[in-house]
Amino acid sequence: MPRSAPTCHLLTIDQKDNLPEKHDGVVRLLHFSDIHIGLHPSLRDLLFTKRILGYLNHLLRRRHRIHAEFLQELAMRLPQLQPDAVLCTGDLSSIGLATEFQAAEKLLEPFLPYNLIYVPGNHDRYVSDGFALDTLRQTFRHCNHGCNDDGSSSGHGLELDTLPAIVTIKGLALILLNPARPVAYHLSCGVLDPAMQARLDALLATIPPETPRAIACHFPPLMPDGSLAGWRHGLRGASFLAEKLTSGEVDAILSGHEHRPFQLELPGGHLQVCAGSLTLAGSYAVCDFPRR
Repeated sequence: MPRSAPTCHLLTIDQKDNLPEKHDGVVRLLHFSDIHIGLHPSLRDLLFTKRILGYLNHLLRRRHRIHAEFLQELAMRLPQLQPDAVLCTGDLSSIGLATEFQAAEKLLEPFLPYNLIYVPGNHDRYVSDGFALDTLRQTFRHCNHGCNDDGSSSGHGLELDTLPAIVTIKGLALILLNPARPVAYHLSCGVLDPAMQARLDALLATIPPETPRAIACHFPPLMPDGSLAGWRHGLRGASFLAEKLTSGEVDAILSGHEHRPFQLELPGGHLQVCAGSLTLAGSYAVCDFPRR
């Protein structure tokens, strides 16, 4: 018997009324992305790294448009929305500084009791030095401390280096991907390399056919018009990931990266959902997956 299609509501923070009611028999994910916390770095943080371009972009384009208070407003809706898990699909930071991650972790504290799940974005893996990677590992551990890849909640969760991995949420199989890699100055893409593709295939093979399943990945493989994501700003390996959706191997791919939200519905009701940027566009998504 085919799985029932999920339902997704794209919402904005200024919509305070008529929030979607949660019905019996669904697993609900509250999905947001790209909060881009940006703090003042030291000169030492910027010299001889890609961070100097990212910081200039933050100063000139984003600094006055980021509304960190939108996280607090969304947190106030948690009791009404009743999510079974909260998913953040990356870009907590602007240039991957430890101080940015620390500020983001503090803002995310209200979401932790609601089973917070986080996958990194390209800004979180902005540079290749070891300290930055260790900082990201620590933040990943903090955000996912209630999630184990076997679906249990023993208080110690996933590790960044274990991805791809499956988190089970009340019968929903959510596969977490991490294609974020340090890339050249002129690029902001992700890389879904052959090893990660093989691991994804192996994980999908373990999921019973009747089990609803979704992929959490910062980079959407498909754009609003159905075309593949581009090579500079998109995802290397987008065609492989898109095929998982078009073939019906997964019911939805939940992403960020593009700051304007969109939802693409494919034949069979399979969904590419981009939550947009919570702090820049005030957008988020509520996704309901029918349980078997």
